[in-house]
Amino acid sequence: MSDAFAQKVVQGDASLDCKRTLIFSTFSGWYAGWFQHFVYNLAYGRLYGRGSDFATVAKKIASDHFAHVPFICLPSYYLWQESLLVPLRQDGAQFPRLDVGVFHDAFGRWRAEALGVMIAFWKLWTPAHIVTFGFAPEPLRITWVAVVSAVWLVICSVLTHQSFRKGEGDEAGRPEASPPGQE
Repeated sequence: MSDAFAQKVVQGDASLDCKRTLIFSTFSGWYAGWFQHFVYNLAYGRLYGRGSDFATVAKKIASDHFAHVPFICLPSYYLWQESLLVPLRQDGAQFPRLDVGVFHDAFGRWRAEALGVMIAFWKLWTPAHIVTFGFAPEPLRITWVAVVSAVWLVICSVLTHQSFRKGEGDEAGRPEASPPGQE
């Protein structure tokens, strides 16, 4: 729903790109659902404890902001897009795309877009994760994260699909890289 909202309301597109929405939804479903439960409730609890004191919350937020999201979540997301969305936009392309070049293309997009995406992430998720790790009871963390994610996924969809907009990209349908801050 977040991607559809991003397309129709934020970007003002006349039609809905169902392929984009499907790929975005499948990624956010598996990653924002079960994988974040593993990270937030199991891994961070094991690494830093289950406390909600300032030091513990700061460690969890720092791990999320400077390790998990920029180096695990975003690369996974770009690899997902390059493997699935790009081939769907190409006539006769292998689906899913499994060649070695998919890693190069995903890394190129990550390099070009990650800083802008992370700045938006930090603005939204720093206060949100103070609530997540400092105040939300563990059984409700993923529910809270899902509520904030509804907003985040609209922002992420807009930021990471700008170069896919109609008429942009290379002959294979991949977006052209742009310097950080110019996406």
